[in-house]
Amino acid sequence: MNPNNIPIITIVTPSFNQGAFISETLNSVIEQEGSFFIDFIVIDGLSTDNTIEILGNFEKKIKEYPSVVQISGKTFHSVGGNQGVSFTWKSENDFGQTDAINKGIKLMLDESRYFNWLCSDDRFRTKDVLATLLSNSREKSVVYGKSMYINEAGIDLKEYATSHVTSNSIFENFGIAQPSALICSKSKEDLFLDLQYSSIMDLFLWVKLFSLGFEFKYLDNYILSDYRIHSLSKTSSWRLRTYIEILSLMKSKQKRISLKLMRAMYHECIRYGNGKLGRILIRFNSRYVDGFLIRILMIAINYFNVDPSYLLSSPKQHWNP
Repeated sequence: MNPNNIPIITIVTPSFNQGAFISETLNSVIEQEGSFFIDFIVIDGLSTDNTIEILGNFEKKIKEYPSVVQISGKTFHSVGGNQGVSFTWKSENDFGQTDAINKGIKLMLDESRYFNWLCSDDRFRTKDVLATLLSNSREKSVVYGKSMYINEAGIDLKEYATSHVTSNSIFENFGIAQPSALICSKSKEDLFLDLQYSSIMDLFLWVKLFSLGFEFKYLDNYILSDYRIHSLSKTSSWRLRTYIEILSLMKSKQKRISLKLMRAMYHECIRYGNGKLGRILIRFNSRYVDGFLIRILMIAINYFNVDPSYLLSSPKQHWNP
């Protein structure tokens, strides 16, 4: 039973071989301050580095703090400036990050109404992140702020291009910084992800919540999370997968591709891709040729349901924010 109906915020961390960074992630969660409980769940995919050792030691650390309450079998400990932290973790085979997040959602307390995931190389930027998001939440809402790209050493690189989004513009500008968001929902079913999306699971969720009538609120004055970029985080191959998954999701939702998205996809994964078409187009360095082909592709996709995936290839350059 939840005493005094104090809010419970569930944070799920999917984890695999991020031992170099996961301690920062873990500490940034339990150090959150405010009048709420934190239901913290880590789902690890059988890491082979020192992640398992870190998680075991972290669990011991949490249990050394006095217990304050039990809610539906989970024990919350008085860790710091919040009402209490419950820490649950497991390490087992999974089908990737999307599957790990779904496993975490299944372990959520039924009493929890607030949810997000925080990847094991990212971190909350300040101790008042959850308090800020919670104070702006309402039933059936997604509240989100800004995020900062950081490097392996934790040094700021540049700000994530966060923006106000609609159910249509979300496809073209990726405007929601996922680690800086908080979802308020009464139903776990609203939160489950589709396993076919391994690169754009967050975009899938935003589109799903838009369709369910969730309100989206952008806090444009707050940088709430650090989104880490390092050698193992994002590669050119993921950009190709991202575009293929976006096209698949748009088709399933009967959405038309915008000129902005078409241009980005064309330049990254066609003209400057590693495929045969990219090698041919590089000989014709003309914006008129590019403009013509982009328009033709838009017509083919939007009016004739042509799948352009076979034209795409991995970009020649690694993805860089």
